[in-house]
Amino acid sequence: MSQHDAAGVNMEEQQVPAGAAPKAAPKSRAVWIAVAVIVVIIVVVLAAVLGGLFSPAGKPALRIGTLLSLTGGLSPYGPGDTKGANLAAQEINAAGGVLGQPIVMFNEDDQTNSQAAAAAATKLITTNHVDAIVGAQFSGGSLSSIDTATSNNVVMVSPSATSVKLSDLTVTKGWFFRTISSDALQGAVAGSYLYTNSSFRYAGILAINNPYGVGLANNFKAKFTSLGGTINASQVVIIPEAQTDYTGKSYTLSHIRTLD
Repeated sequence: MSQHDAAGVNMEEQQVPAGAAPKAAPKSRAVWIAVAVIVVIIVVVLAAVLGGLFSPAGKPALRIGTLLSLTGGLSPYGPGDTKGANLAAQEINAAGGVLGQPIVMFNEDDQTNSQAAAAAATKLITTNHVDAIVGAQFSGGSLSSIDTATSNNVVMVSPSATSVKLSDLTVTKGWFFRTISSDALQGAVAGSYLYTNSSFRYAGILAINNPYGVGLANNFKAKFTSLGGTINASQVVIIPEAQTDYTGKSYTLSHIRTLD
């Protein structure tokens, strides 16, 4: 393929048509479970420090909530992450807990849906009174939940939310952390690889209309064009989110908009 051939970059956050059962490879599931265990360990340390657990004994158990995609587009990952989080808590408790205090887990489903994630986060914070939350699974859910978390001094740690907005301290107030890089890195790497390694000079962008998709597309576009690549406005397609079926659709100019 010549350097003048166009290349399309599909940056969709996973959405699964109704009735379809998404599958993830065993290796991928194992990686996500391992990530979840690491996230819980980080959450426990942060909650211990921010929750004042180094005070005298007699305080209630450390309460940790999970806000992960048990259903929805990212359901291939949420159940495994939740199991990993619960496993980490069990192992910590078996070793004596956090400074002698046991961990109590509360599991919620963000449904890969921003509104559902916000509602579940509110339940974890106001009903279960958690000290920290593992999640949300995705950027939109993390962004919709962060105000409730910050106003109640509850730390959030996500294993997979990558939006650049979550690096903005005016948004998170310092209460959000993650164990994955932001789209500022991922988009830049994709743009650099396509231009430098693959020698493409023209590219098209196909992105889902949510904080993940648009943010990743913006960073890809910025890097690719800064290197000398060309992306015309007509080559940028933003696809509506949460469609029941994406097959057989033809996205015309009515679906196209610039990312600026």
